[in-house]
Amino acid sequence: MSRSRVISPTEALFVSTNATGAQTISQLYRIQSANYGGSQTRTPVNQYGQQAAIDQVILEPGSVTMEFSYLSTNMLNEANLGFVTDGSAQSISGFLNKTSDEKNYYVLTVPEGEDALGGDSVGKNEVWAMGNGFITNYSFSAQVGSFPTVSVSVEGLNFSTHSGSVAQPVPSINPAQGTKVTGQTFTLPTVASGVLGQATALRPGDVIFSLTNPSLGVDINDAKIQQVTIAVDLGREPQNKLGSAFPFSREITFPINATLSIDANVGDLVTGNFSDILCDDKDYNLTVGVKKPSCPGTTGTPVAVSYTLKGAKLTSQRWTSSIGPNKSVSLEWTAQVGGPRDLSRGLFFSGTNT
Repeated sequence: MSRSRVISPTEALFVSTNATGAQTISQLYRIQSANYGGSQTRTPVNQYGQQAAIDQVILEPGSVTMEFSYLSTNMLNEANLGFVTDGSAQSISGFLNKTSDEKNYYVLTVPEGEDALGGDSVGKNEVWAMGNGFITNYSFSAQVGSFPTVSVSVEGLNFSTHSGSVAQPVPSINPAQGTKVTGQTFTLPTVASGVLGQATALRPGDVIFSLTNPSLGVDINDAKIQQVTIAVDLGREPQNKLGSAFPFSREITFPINATLSIDANVGDLVTGNFSDILCDDKDYNLTVGVKKPSCPGTTGTPVAVSYTLKGAKLTSQRWTSSIGPNKSVSLEWTAQVGGPRDLSRGLFFSGTNT
């Protein structure tokens, strides 16, 4: 069983603070697309003397997945998704210590011709809900000619559909017992177009990039950066046990690697040898930020979103040259994410929530 659709102006996406407790639900803003659904694996039961399987038995719970993207305007969505957004700790500290790892996700759909904005005006709203969702991948991308965008992937234990958005049973599962959570309901808040002070969208012309130890063989100050991508992959391993129909936990697999890559048009080269990395393998601290939209030349413009990769190692650099296009270089750094209190390496978020 699966369902996939693209978010339109008649839909909205929400996330809860947790999966099994009281549901405090927040809207995610500037959603551009979403794909969601579930699939079920069955094991055939065969016997001698019969060609066709006599049954198709479910031995493991199905897979429920969701991928969505949104325009990056501030760190409010990230905060609601459970990331640390003030730069005080690893961005995924809440996932590591289990304080903000497991959530429910809700997609609200209203009838054709109606807007989700402003509430249920016709009493026919529908909801697709994911229970016990865990983020498995997060990436931020900014490139020339496009709005900075975030993409998120989520895996869950269950999904349900509802013909209303008020006082509906939560989609959560009690993993230890393999039973649905009872006695808990959700009510989706009224859809809003944003929060006070939130930018409509950020612009590629407001992206700033800096790094320390720039011994790259290319003058980074003279590189005309065309695209920058930051990603962290949170692989999950389901933990099963006899007597439970569902995994009782989805533990993060270590090590956790965060990557930052840039594509740039090359200006001047600098003297250097790739083999020197063997003897002088430097750590890099890299920061990518996007300032709030402002008039050109305005000073003191606040940074709306900022990503810092600390203790990163340069893992690849590749030049491309051909007749016609400008000569370009691709660089990639990788850093392993440390524990919640490790402030010297990993991926850190900061910025504004408005």
